[in-house]
Amino acid sequence: MRTQMKRILTTLMLFGIITAGFAQPGNGRGMRMNNNDARGMHMMCQNIPDLTDEQESKIEALKVEHIKKQTEYRNQYQEKMAQLRTLTSGDNVDMEKAEKVMDEAMALKSKMLKNSMNHRNKVRNLLTEEQKVYFDAHRKGSRMGKGSRCGNSRMMKHNGRQGRRSNRW
Repeated sequence: MRTQMKRILTTLMLFGIITAGFAQPGNGRGMRMNNNDARGMHMMCQNIPDLTDEQESKIEALKVEHIKKQTEYRNQYQEKMAQLRTLTSGDNVDMEKAEKVMDEAMALKSKMLKNSMNHRNKVRNLLTEEQKVYFDAHRKGSRMGKGSRCGNSRMMKHNGRQGRRSNRW
């Protein structure tokens, strides 16, 4: 009984650490790219100079496709997490079932990460060599100067001025 309780507590602590890492927000400056955050991709495109209208429209279409997939994965992940909370909140915890659900949840997180990486690669393939330099530099967290926008330019307008980002989508 004591060994089983230690195993349960260890599993729950590990699970808490893993999920806490995924739940950390960006630092509020420059919006770091979150695996399922379309705003991060929008912000990434802020620093790409000389985007053509064709590039912007293709990137916007990719963004919509990406958001749909990520939303589906995120919803499934949240369902698994709710199921895991239910499985681990009673007196008689079935560790096999809990571990199976945990594995399924982590598989969904993996799909989300792969989908985000695939999306970034598709966007990058639309860019010129010079634009890729800016795109890659921002992805690594550097804050470059203001450049052209990607996606709908109306998202950038705030009180009739360009350059100030609106908090609304």
